[in-house]
Amino acid sequence: MFLDADAPRFHRDFDVAKHDVVALLRVASAQDPRARELIEILGTLTTQSEEFSSLWASHDVLRHRSGTKLLTHPGVGDLKFGYESFELSADPGLVMLVFTVEPGSATAEAVRRLGSWAAPSHCAQKAPGPAAEQQRRT
Repeated sequence: MFLDADAPRFHRDFDVAKHDVVALLRVASAQDPRARELIEILGTLTTQSEEFSSLWASHDVLRHRSGTKLLTHPGVGDLKFGYESFELSADPGLVMLVFTVEPGSATAEAVRRLGSWAAPSHCAQKAPGPAAEQQRRT
């Protein structure tokens, strides 16, 4: 978000997304202040992004529980996802994010198109309907 010039084109709510990611990094660093990879990431961002350094200095902390992510995909356009977070009781410190899409929405159609581009050609074919299944059994 802070080192990639293309990032603003991906996040429709870029200012909010930047603040959120810094606050989430602050939470992660408080939970495990000796995490080597996190220390390296924070060092890189602090030395290479003045904006990150400024936001980091604000000491905001955020725990995402639920919300909306507004993104833009270069191939299918604007996307709107709902999300919920769940802490994993079997592995403290890990959180699972579940993204949802409103059925029948433009985002649902866009996700379907994206899936069809990634699926192997044999998977993209329609599943046989009830008539074909009945014929196959006889």
